[in-house]
Order: sequence, then structure tokens, then C-alpha cells
Amino acid sequence: MNKNMKLVVSALAFVLLSGRVCNSEPVVLMKVDVVTSSAEVSGMFGMEFVSYDATNTYVRAYEGPARTDKGSLWLIDGQYLLLKGVNAPKGHEIDALDSASIMFQLLIHIFAEALPQGPSAIQKKTSISLSSNRKPIRLKTNSGECEYRHPWRAKGYVDRSKDGGLLFDIEFKCSSAKGKTLDQCMKASGTREAKDMARPPDSEVIESRSQFELGRFNEGGVIDYKARPIEKPFKTLGELRRSNIQPKIKP
Repeated sequence: MNKNMKLVVSALAFVLLSGRVCNSEPVVLMKVDVVTSSAEVSGMFGMEFVSYDATNTYVRAYEGPARTDKGSLWLIDGQYLLLKGVNAPKGHEIDALDSASIMFQLLIHIFAEALPQGPSAIQKKTSISLSSNRKPIRLKTNSGECEYRHPWRAKGYVDRSKDGGLLFDIEFKCSSAKGKTLDQCMKASGTREAKDMARPPDSEVIESRSQFELGRFNEGGVIDYKARPIEKPFKTLGELRRSNIQPKIKP
């Protein structure tokens, strides 16, 4: 797993995980703590999400037991990306988005396989136990892909909290080489709840954030999906949404 997965998350992946399909539903809040252990990266990080609807999600990332702030992401209308305090390499901001999306798609895969009826069906503590010795888990984004090699194993539980939200604790292990031992581990635990709360107004000031448009761009004859900087940053959320920026998205 890439270190950049600490920083940001795909709005689509989060919507699928939370089971939301329309904008009229309550805002979903989610907190996730992740502990990783592998030859590539070990440590603890976490994220707090506020998913306003299917294409608008705010994320704050933190690291370590002290929950040291590591920046925030704001995905606007599924088309614009706002970053603040995120240490992403220039020109490769989309890589951080991909890495986080892959990690959350893995959680989606586990929940979908173990709990096919969705989060609303969980009324009591429910065990999760999945494994495969023959098939890897292959995941993709618009600009990247990842394979978790077999054998792999996922175990843990999902429970209903006293206030009606969800609690979850999942341990996922896989192999760094096909058919070898389970030498990579990720533990994810957290909460998910839905609340009625106001969406950010158009007057929300965003000029202190790095601003990007998302899409497929033709640069030097190469078409690639990426986050392209907005040359003249907008002052407010409303100005951004009314700007009529049209990314050169190719089929």
C-alpha cells in the first residue's frame, strides 16, 4: 500500500461504502483509523470524512496516535479537487487520490462480499470472515490499478452503536508474492453515522486551498486522467461552481 493513501479518498468509493445513492439523504460522517504492517510501509494513519452527497466529500487526514494533522481534501461536484496542507508531489496529485481510492475500494469489496444487504441491515454485532487461496483482489481507478495477491484473508465485525451509527473493525492480510505467506497486514476500525446538517454555502471561502480540475487531458499528445491546477484560483465555492470550467475530457 502506498503512503499517499493517507491523504485523500475518492468520493465515489466513499458513497458506495456508505450505501448512499441520492442527494436527499442525510450527510454521512465517517472516521477510520488504519494500522499497516508490510515491507513497504508501517504505521498508523486515519481520516475523517463528511460526505454531503454523491459528488461532494470533505476529508481530513491525520497520522499517528496523536492524530497529527496531515492536510485535507475537498472534492467538489466530482469535478474539482481542493487541497490544503497535503504533501503531494507537484504534477502527481491524482496519485494520492488513486491510492486512497484503492484502499477504500478494498474495504468496499470486503463489506459487499460479507454484508450483501448493506449497512441498513446491520442491527447487531455481525462477524466478517472471508478468504481466498486461489483468486487475488483486483481494483481500479480512472488512472491506476492495484492487485492484492492471494492468499488473502479478511476478518472482523460490524456492529450497531448506541446512537444508531455503525462500528467496524476489520483485519485484512495478503501476500506480497503469489502463493506465499500472509506478510502484509492492514487493520481498519472506525465509525459511520448519518446526520441532518447544512451543506457548505456558496459563500464558503476557498482561496487558501490549492485548486484543481479533474479529467482526461491531452498534454503533449498523451491523454491521461489527472488533476490539473486551476491557473487563477477562485475566492469562493460559488465562484468555482459558476465558473463553467470545462475540462477536456476524452471518451
